[in-house]
Amino acid sequence: MLILFRTLEGPPPPSVTLNESELRHLRARRLKPGATLGLGDGAGRRWSGQLSADLQRLELDLSSELRCAEPELRLYCAPPERNRQDWLLPKAVELGVHSLTWLQTARSEHRPLDAARAERIMREAAAQSERFILPQAPASVALDELYAPQSASSLRFVLSPGAETTLLEELCALRQRAPALCAPYRAPLQLAIGPEGGWEQTELERLQQAGWRCAALGRSILRVESAALAALAIAQSACY
Repeated sequence: MLILFRTLEGPPPPSVTLNESELRHLRARRLKPGATLGLGDGAGRRWSGQLSADLQRLELDLSSELRCAEPELRLYCAPPERNRQDWLLPKAVELGVHSLTWLQTARSEHRPLDAARAERIMREAAAQSERFILPQAPASVALDELYAPQSASSLRFVLSPGAETTLLEELCALRQRAPALCAPYRAPLQLAIGPEGGWEQTELERLQQAGWRCAALGRSILRVESAALAALAIAQSACY
């Protein structure tokens, strides 16, 4: 079921007019009057409805409200090349990311940000994958912002091929040691992925001093986007 998103404070209106982008998408999918669509507020609520006879509106069934809390996955990632950014964004959304932040590291390339394009790609992926949460569009921050210490209950992992343990081992051990901490939807899980050339040693040391745990994804050296998606998939299966 395709999901459309609207910002809502309270319950939605009984009928929602589709915008031009949504209409183009529906025409491309050759949807007919009466087709079932969903409307989400991007914050955990969803309603089902039917496409009107003129294909211009979604007639909602307000009694169909569903609510779902998703595990909060925050991804901090050095930006890959532009064409690989466009590939990473929708896949990260499909794997449940809540927010994706581009990291400015010593070895990453600082590329201009097309926020509107990124937001459109992520919105379309959330609609297609039936997400209850509409992920935040990527921002860009300096790595220094990750050096700020957080509470002891924070789940923060920096991915590095040289780590002694894998992310899967770390999360499984954490779940056995502190099941309440890893219970669904409890603590946000934050993952940091370095640039193609790898982290500088001083960056890794400062992240670990700030409470980030170092973990690997396996023996292979992965590209940025491969590492990001592998980490998200492991997080979904191991912790949630």
